[in-house]
Amino acid sequence: MSGDQRPALDFKCTDILLTQINVTKSIATVIATLTECVCNVTLDNIDIIIHNLDVLGVLLCRQTTIRSATCTGNGHGSTDNITTLSADNDSDYCQDLPSQAGDHQNFIESNDFHTKVTTLVIIPLLNSLNSWKLSSNHIRRVCSSIVIVTTELCSYPNCLHNLVNVSYQMIKESTANSKFSDCADHDNESTVVLMHLELLTRILEKCGQDIPWYQTIREQLLNESSRIMLLADEKIVGQLLGSLLPVLIGDTPKDTDINLIWNTVLSCSHNCRCTAKMESLGLLSERAIFLVCSVADIFFPATGFSHDVLTLLLGPDIWHIIQSGVFHESSLTRKRAMYLLKRLLDVIQTQNIELIPEECEQPRFWWTDSQKTQLSELWMNYILLVETLEEKQIHVIRPLMPRFQLLLNAASYDTEDQTGKKPLLHTSWLLCLAQRAASHDNSHVQRWIVQQILEFPLKRCPFFSQGGKAFFCAPLIKMLSVSSLYHRQSDVLLGQCPPVAQSVATFFKNISESLDRESRGLLSQTWGGGPLVYVVRGLSQLNDRSLVSDATISMLRDLMFSPMSTLQARFRSAVQYYLMVFVTKCLDLDSVSLSNFCSLLACLRAGEVWQRGTDFYQLLVIFLSESGTKSQLWSGNKIRQHLETSVQDHISRSSQKDNKEDTVELMYQQSIQIIRLLILAYDAQIFDTSKDSPYLQRMFAAPLDIICSMNSHAYISMQKVHQSLILLTVLMQETDSMMADNDCPLQSEVKQIINLSVGEILLFIERQILETVEGLSVSYIDLYCDLLLTIGSLFSEELSGSSHVTSLVEVCINISEKQLKMDQPVLLPMYSAVRLLATFCKILQRNNDMWQLMWTKQILHFYDNWHIIQQLPRPEYLKDGPCSGGLFPDRQTWGRSASKFLSSQWTGVNTCLAYKHQQGSEQMHSNISMDDCLKSLDLTSGDDVIPVLQSITYFFKHLMTELFELGEEKEGVVYKMISHLCKWVLTDNNTIQQSTIYIDKLVTAIMFGPVHSRGKRFVNEVVQFLLHQNGLPGNQLLKSIHKADAAPRVQVLSLLAALDPDDPVQKAFMHSFICQLIIKYKEEAELANYRNYINSLTHRHKHRLFAALLLLQPAVDETMLVSESQPSVRCMVEWFIMLLINRWSHLMDSVWEALSQGSEKKPAYLCSVLTIVAHMSKLVLDEESKIQFMDKGLREVLPWCMAHQFNVRTFGQAALFSMWELSHDVEEEIDDATLSGDVQKKMIPWRMMLPETELNAEMLNEYSKKQHRTGRLVIVTSLIDKIPNLGGLCRTAEIFGASEFVIGNLAYVDDQGFKSLSVTAQHWIPIREVFRSRLKDYLREMKTAGYTLVGAEQTAQSQCLTKFSFPEKSLLLLGNEKEGIPVDLIQLLDGCVEIPQQGIIRSLNVHVSGALLIWEYTRQQLMMKS
Repeated sequence: MSGDQRPALDFKCTDILLTQINVTKSIATVIATLTECVCNVTLDNIDIIIHNLDVLGVLLCRQTTIRSATCTGNGHGSTDNITTLSADNDSDYCQDLPSQAGDHQNFIESNDFHTKVTTLVIIPLLNSLNSWKLSSNHIRRVCSSIVIVTTELCSYPNCLHNLVNVSYQMIKESTANSKFSDCADHDNESTVVLMHLELLTRILEKCGQDIPWYQTIREQLLNESSRIMLLADEKIVGQLLGSLLPVLIGDTPKDTDINLIWNTVLSCSHNCRCTAKMESLGLLSERAIFLVCSVADIFFPATGFSHDVLTLLLGPDIWHIIQSGVFHESSLTRKRAMYLLKRLLDVIQTQNIELIPEECEQPRFWWTDSQKTQLSELWMNYILLVETLEEKQIHVIRPLMPRFQLLLNAASYDTEDQTGKKPLLHTSWLLCLAQRAASHDNSHVQRWIVQQILEFPLKRCPFFSQGGKAFFCAPLIKMLSVSSLYHRQSDVLLGQCPPVAQSVATFFKNISESLDRESRGLLSQTWGGGPLVYVVRGLSQLNDRSLVSDATISMLRDLMFSPMSTLQARFRSAVQYYLMVFVTKCLDLDSVSLSNFCSLLACLRAGEVWQRGTDFYQLLVIFLSESGTKSQLWSGNKIRQHLETSVQDHISRSSQKDNKEDTVELMYQQSIQIIRLLILAYDAQIFDTSKDSPYLQRMFAAPLDIICSMNSHAYISMQKVHQSLILLTVLMQETDSMMADNDCPLQSEVKQIINLSVGEILLFIERQILETVEGLSVSYIDLYCDLLLTIGSLFSEELSGSSHVTSLVEVCINISEKQLKMDQPVLLPMYSAVRLLATFCKILQRNNDMWQLMWTKQILHFYDNWHIIQQLPRPEYLKDGPCSGGLFPDRQTWGRSASKFLSSQWTGVNTCLAYKHQQGSEQMHSNISMDDCLKSLDLTSGDDVIPVLQSITYFFKHLMTELFELGEEKEGVVYKMISHLCKWVLTDNNTIQQSTIYIDKLVTAIMFGPVHSRGKRFVNEVVQFLLHQNGLPGNQLLKSIHKADAAPRVQVLSLLAALDPDDPVQKAFMHSFICQLIIKYKEEAELANYRNYINSLTHRHKHRLFAALLLLQPAVDETMLVSESQPSVRCMVEWFIMLLINRWSHLMDSVWEALSQGSEKKPAYLCSVLTIVAHMSKLVLDEESKIQFMDKGLREVLPWCMAHQFNVRTFGQAALFSMWELSHDVEEEIDDATLSGDVQKKMIPWRMMLPETELNAEMLNEYSKKQHRTGRLVIVTSLIDKIPNLGGLCRTAEIFGASEFVIGNLAYVDDQGFKSLSVTAQHWIPIREVFRSRLKDYLREMKTAGYTLVGAEQTAQSQCLTKFSFPEKSLLLLGNEKEGIPVDLIQLLDGCVEIPQQGIIRSLNVHVSGALLIWEYTRQQLMMKS
């Protein structure tokens, strides 16, 4: 058949046929390529795999489309048509087409084709994904392609069974062990798991429930879902619950499926609780809340719910989970909890559900139709308060604070016996809200909620019966440990008790009866000094004999022993005092043993809390005396037996510890326990002194025998010797610490029984030093020093003529001199000798009668030639760690010993200098330099610094500058120096004349005192509070400077107040002092403005300088007006000037001159001058002076009554009013010219009449700032470079009421060039910072917000300003001074405006252009309104 006679072809049929053939060939090719690549994956062929997967997905999609078209049943798409067409053998176009079409069609219709894709490509890829070391990006791309390919295979479900099983197994393996870790592989593994979940979701969703293996895989996946929900991360759980789980359970979930999910949620929450009890308020994991939120649509559907299942879910568990989220630390978890709460409330209300559980008297949540209105309002208040706490600003939260009282009333009974109508709210909801508020960032919110908690009506509100006991023993105590709760507020005077601390005491009284011993953990919290003082003060006001048991004593002992070392001495004293008062009031005498009580006594610091004769000591004596009448365990016989047994056990006990430092410390503690109980019992008259006079001698017979034989007994136990020495040392120390009565009978008895052993003790110490006993540690050397010092205090007369003392001093001097000559001195002899010599020096300082003794002169001569050794050599063995056999067991001990070693040297030097000063010699120590003093201050710590400070008083003339710098770090240094200097200055007129060289140092002392941090101010507040408390032992025993920074200033001001201006010498000194004060003031006034803010160090310096000037005012001859910015300093300047004018009336002319030139001055200056005028008008007495004052005053003051600045105008009117009162007494007429003439009248609207920041920035009302309307003109100046132009534009924008001023950098606002043109406009207009790099994004955002973007630029399409109409919401973009608006920004604008010009110059200044455009916008808006 010829070509012209060929039958007409059906092109649609032909296209389908050819496409089938091509797609099938392509799929086969892609499968072959993927099969080869999957066997050997590399970084080079991974992109090939991804590409071929994408191609395969497209081909399968195309193939599915073709298959659908060929199976539609029409004539063109049938297979028969294809076969008929191909039967025409004469057609070259369709040569061999029939057989090919048949083969491909059969291949397509078979499952083998898709099975090969699954088995040869998809499953191998899935098995290999986790083993490939690919990037996250590659993994995501492979997973995405696999999902697309698998989705196209869902039309053939029989080939997907193996794929589903593989995905299930891989998910199971990934979640089998534990949670995913946070590492690099975690993201890849999560991506793979997410892909498997997506595969299963699509397969099960498209294949449906008709396939044979559906039910099996469904059950497996449901069971596996529980483990995934517990262990996987939120992405995977979200994918499971959001996609796969709805497919598995369907539109109508079965009760069994819901129970399975709910049991998983409960398992998660129970495993994360602090306790296993359901009623506890332990912290829950955020995972449980996340799970409930994810399945909320299943659990709590809006309609079609199951009553049985819903009743099960609305039990106590769901509310416990929500409560844990209300105060969770994560804001996202808190939001999820509130979502659940609001959803449940909505479901309950809309579906009219009543929840009245019968299993408990007061459920966590309940709902009845009869009280629906009250409950709805209650829960709306609760939700509103919780969600408002997410805000940071207190002004947003404060209006809702009273609603907490409504919630509290809803949770309380009407009567204190808790009977009657059941409360609407469970108390646990209040506690959750309280914990949320306590963790708020704002300290005002924290203080408010703690105050509310402490004032809970515990008798009406059933907190304890509803499981709230744990809250009051743990979370509340943690809240009370926050120091910001106790910071002094403006309405509380310095020294008064903070309101929270007052409430703590009342709260403890109310709560003590409701807490058992097992639930009290009040002192297990880590505390700061201030909070601990206030909390233990509250404890001290309890009075319940059942509160303090042995366990409480142990806890108190741990608190008082180690953590106290880091507290300030006054805090430590107060805390120990309050704790002991608490113990004496609440001790269970029938269960607590004497030994436990004595262990608590041993923790009391001597010299801070414990000392005989104080009020606190008498309290303990009375307690011990009365305890014997209340319990047989505390009777006099029991106490005597306990003391005798304790002494015997102490001597015979052998230490089990290897560390000798711990051994000595333990022996000291045991001795203190015995001796303090002995002294208390003695003063409580438990011993009958008439019958028991030899009682002490019998009790200490054993240790005295050991001491008397220790030098003659060759094999005596050294441990028993040291135990006996420590016992007697403590006995002498404790009996010697008597405040008032020096003729103490107990002390006399102690001296009598120890007197015979003094020589043996001195001989023993000498032998120990000479023989250098092996194993001797630094603690034993410190013991010998303590023993020697105590003997010197009690037996000073015996030591004066003792040959043992002379011998021991010679030994120590010889050892020291020998060791100093050695290149590598031996540590033990050198340390021992220096420490013992310092002990003898301390004895000399206490006994002036010993200065003429022979051994005293030897010590003074020795220290007169001494060179300070700044560093104690560190032993080599300490480099490898602790060593139990050395002189210093560890580095900490070596550090403490090094400080003592250095302090001991300064004790000797100080003694030598004190002796010279006593003899009237001014000769300084030849070997001690200024550097030695400063280095020693840095190297010593604690009480070891005191000898250095004492020595400094003899060197202060050379050390003043350095000591002022050091005084900023070490309290008391400057006070010690200035105190000594002031005493020397006031000696006589000669010293006053000589002291003029120290005036600059005295002025520096007046300025001394840093700006304390909030924490330091809080410490001072607590100290002032303690000083106002009666009965505190610290107030009787501690003599430290309470305000170390203020004390030097007070000393110098006291010096100035003591000077007599009538004495020529002293007046000359005062004049020199005034000149130096003025010089210093000018130096401070010239500092940059950024250092001159309110309450800054510069501000304080000026304040202190003028305070001194006021004190020296009687000696001032003339003065000058000065400009001052700070109101507190300005007030003293005004006062100073008024006092001078009152003395010299002609100085008032300077005031009138200042007013006449006021236009050149700052407003603050004018206000001060007007203040002076107002006050001086009250001091004018005679008639003539009044007329002159009024004549000049009205001329100068009246113009300022109409000044532009609000504050100047106000002060002017106040001055005029004061002068007007004066005019009532003046009979003559004032010159009419004074009241005539035109004046400036720049009025401003009354709504804007607010104080300016130039006068009084600290009085500025923040709520009055920047109240421009929104939705008006926005000025964008981010392209402008010159700061003066920005300042002028800011002023123009504020004047015409622009809604916002956009600037490229907020730092420009603080520039002086900006401020000089803006004249405080920046305070009254909202300013936003938009960097030039982000300008495009900002313009797009504003356009989206409905603003019309207008540019000030000449463009091809710009409109003339006179023809342009500004919309109300307009944004004006101003260009750069040189380049204008860039082209890329012009494309974003809705239009450009140009100003018509008549001259030759092309453009105006950007400030002028902006002002014209802003005014035109304002004019148009005003015209529209009119």
